[in-house]
Amino acid sequence: MSKKQVQEPRAPYTATAEVDVEERITMSSLSPRVRQVVQIIQEFKIRERDQFLHLLPTVLNISSEDYGWLRASESAFEFWDNEEDAVYDRL
Repeated sequence: MSKKQVQEPRAPYTATAEVDVEERITMSSLSPRVRQVVQIIQEFKIRERDQFLHLLPTVLNISSEDYGWLRASESAFEFWDNEEDAVYDRL
């Protein structure tokens, strides 16, 4: 019996990448409040998701400096975002 699974949001270059089953977070392992939030977010329209993503660092109390470092590091992996490596996105 498979459990409904939630993958953490990823940068655009890994949006379709799969992680090992052991690393996935199952809905049943989440607290009821987190599960409720996940379900609401999954129902968001594209524009609502963009708005939420923009607010997420503030909501999670991530400093602007830490957020800046995270954003700066994204470009370090852009070389993997190409047609030749696309086959590995689905592994």
